[in-house]
Amino acid sequence: MEDLKSLLTFIETRPFITDLDFQNPILNNIADYGIDLFQSIILYGRPGTGKTTKIYSLMASLTQSSDVYSIKTTIFEKDKKEIQYKYSPYHIEFSPLDLSSYESIFIEGFLRDYVKSKNVGHDIPKIVYIKNAEYLSSKTIKALGIMMEKNIMTSRFILECNSITCLADSLKGRCVKIRLAYPERGEIEMAMRRMVKKYYDRDLTEEEIENAFDIGDFNDRSLKHIFSRLNTYLICGNWVRLMTVNKIENLCELIFEEDNMKSSIFEKIRELIQELYIDLVQMDKLFEYIYRKILDKYKNENDFCMKIVETTAEYDRRMKIGNKLTIHVETYIIHLLELIYEFNEEKKRQIELLKPQIMSSTSISSSSSTTMSNVSEVKGKRGRPRKT
Repeated sequence: MEDLKSLLTFIETRPFITDLDFQNPILNNIADYGIDLFQSIILYGRPGTGKTTKIYSLMASLTQSSDVYSIKTTIFEKDKKEIQYKYSPYHIEFSPLDLSSYESIFIEGFLRDYVKSKNVGHDIPKIVYIKNAEYLSSKTIKALGIMMEKNIMTSRFILECNSITCLADSLKGRCVKIRLAYPERGEIEMAMRRMVKKYYDRDLTEEEIENAFDIGDFNDRSLKHIFSRLNTYLICGNWVRLMTVNKIENLCELIFEEDNMKSSIFEKIRELIQELYIDLVQMDKLFEYIYRKILDKYKNENDFCMKIVETTAEYDRRMKIGNKLTIHVETYIIHLLELIYEFNEEKKRQIELLKPQIMSSTSISSSSSTTMSNVSEVKGKRGRPRKT
């Protein structure tokens, strides 16, 4: 790569609540108080009012970390049922629409225990982010009210919905209710200028702002659509339709799949690359974008990042001296999948090797505590020596 250092220090646009000029004053105050004084909230308003954007920026401000944007998907298993949910180092998120008939199993079997303790390693309350909260069942709403009351020191809840009429008064009474209206265009524009200046150290031109608002295949004023379009332009160097943005994001999700060596994954990746090529996405820019995403995800794994840099430099050389860039991008991604798979397998082996040590230390501590209790019992039976 021409400038590997600048790519290694790349920071994707992940706004804090202070980066948004159109934040609600209540949200601003909540961010100032910090997570320890933060009360559970219900954020509601029509689609496109910026609920999701503001919730993520609020969580970033509360935790003082942009890692809340580093979302992964995992599976909770119980009674031979697999339930998917998303998580970051600081929060989990789910929607009752995704849980479907498994909602009560997930709430009773997983969430009830999850909220009982603080975040390991961070010593701050966990955040539970529930999307489409208006679709929660009455049983779940009742259970959430009890969880909020019992686990006030260890967990915070953020509920997102279009309307609060379906939510029970017992749940609404335990949360701060914040209604969002559509922000004015000038407010969104100012927020975009501030974020680009902060994270990219340059000014947006009037033409770039107009293109960001020209979302083409959507006629609403959704903040998510506008910011996704702008962010993709800043990374890829050209404007693409929102549908194309989603394809790029899907491609990255496939790369980070836990079981990424399936033939079905390879086929999907090949199809997406061909579709992006048809959508006039520049392959060299897509190549660079994938590289940055991987470095951002594994930024704390220095040895692995060096392998990624070496592999990327080799494929960058191939792309510059050859043609058919789609084939080079495809083989590059397959090579990355192999490296990620080997990295994950090595992590699993290390965990397996550590298990006997953890078990032995646990047994030693339990046996020592048993010995101490026996000694104390003997002392108690003997009592004090009699005076002669």
